Amino acid sequence: FAFLLSLSLLFGVCECEKKEQQKLCDVCDLQFPSKSVASVSPCVCDGIEERTEWISDSVFFDEFVSTRRPVVFRGVVSDSPAAQKWTDNYLRQTAKSAKVEVETQRIEDRRVSSTRWTYLGLFLSHYQTRPLVAVSAVPKALRADVQHPPVFDCGGYTPPVHKLWMSNGNSVSVLHYDRFENINCVVQGGTKTFLIWNANETLIERHRSWNSEHLDTDTNNVDNFTATMFSRISHNRVVLRSGDCVFIPNHFYHKVFTNERTVATTTWTTHPTKALLTDRSLCLINRKDNEVKERSSVEEDDEEEHGSEWFPLSAVESVGASLFSVELLDMMMAGQEITREQFLFNLKRSRIGEKRINELFAAADWNSDGVLNGLDSAPLLPFAAEDDGTMRKLSVREYTTEKDVGKFFFSGVAHELNKVSLLPPQLNIKRFVDEL
Repeated sequence: FAFLLSLSLLFGVCECEKKEQQKLCDVCDLQFPSKSVASVSPCVCDGIEERTEWISDSVFFDEFVSTRRPVVFRGVVSDSPAAQKWTDNYLRQTAKSAKVEVETQRIEDRRVSSTRWTYLGLFLSHYQTRPLVAVSAVPKALRADVQHPPVFDCGGYTPPVHKLWMSNGNSVSVLHYDRFENINCVVQGGTKTFLIWNANETLIERHRSWNSEHLDTDTNNVDNFTATMFSRISHNRVVLRSGDCVFIPNHFYHKVFTNERTVATTTWTTHPTKALLTDRSLCLINRKDNEVKERSSVEEDDEEEHGSEWFPLSAVESVGASLFSVELLDMMMAGQEITREQFLFNLKRSRIGEKRINELFAAADWNSDGVLNGLDSAPLLPFAAEDDGTMRKLSVREYTTEKDVGKFFFSGVAHELNKVSLLPPQLNIKRFVDEL
């Protein structure tokens, strides 16, 4: 009897595993046009781990960020205010006058200019009948509804940016990668299907139509050259439904499809992985008595002070941008002088305005002589993280001789200079409003 019982239990376990495997493989049975890259690239049905709740930020960092592995979180934002409230009527009543950036094509093609600015209320009036997709910072009036992924609470991340993504369906992105750690959550509507290729698949960037961060060819109707290439590169497939989220590490190639009205949010941030892989104490940098310090999101048009947050150099380098404070400091250390006019010119495209730029110049001008030179290095010098997680400001000699970019952090005026110099300029939306 015991033997029969053990056999029945064994077959029961096998049956459960079989059903779970079938569930995972179902996503590979989704039908795409025969010439789509989704059809010619082999699908792997069980390559991405799934969780049914958020995990701790340190476990998330250890198991997924530092190892650069995608992961799916099922149902974790189902109870968020955005999931409960973001109907078209609610969005219109709450944030109709908010400026949003939209793409004027549902099937994305970056070879043509299709980005415009309009008001959210105007977008909502037209997106069901016109090929419009909102891809923009979450408007201030809606930010309280968005759940910041708690797995990003581990210290050392750059201030997160929360993006709104909204389409009436039948939308297809280009095959691309993001320069950020990316958590995409569907808060309302239909499904988002992700095709995800590993960052190690460098063959993709050898394609003759690869352009910086995306593939400039029609991956919905591939030519023979593209079909042959992708037949040798397998992908993982993920289907998100309302309440689900997926973590896509930076530089992972992906392509996204939607089938009906879908509202999603994306959280972008970066992390000094280069340093953290050798010094995990940095992961605890914003902790105190095992409590995570509340972090506020920094949107593209947010002008709040964030001088107390640490801004890692390696994180910005990982997204292909240069740090303004570092360029400034290097010029000063080389004996150059920067006038107020030159300083203003370099930041004139930021959104903070001339008054704040002048205030930043005054804060950087340590000796108040009206120019920035080697005597003004103190406010701009970065910090280094000690083994116990504490911060120590570098001396001039340490900065010039020990440039360990993985362990450089910034605060105060240097942090704000780096932040505002990376923000895109305020765009004029009048033309698009007139067109609509």
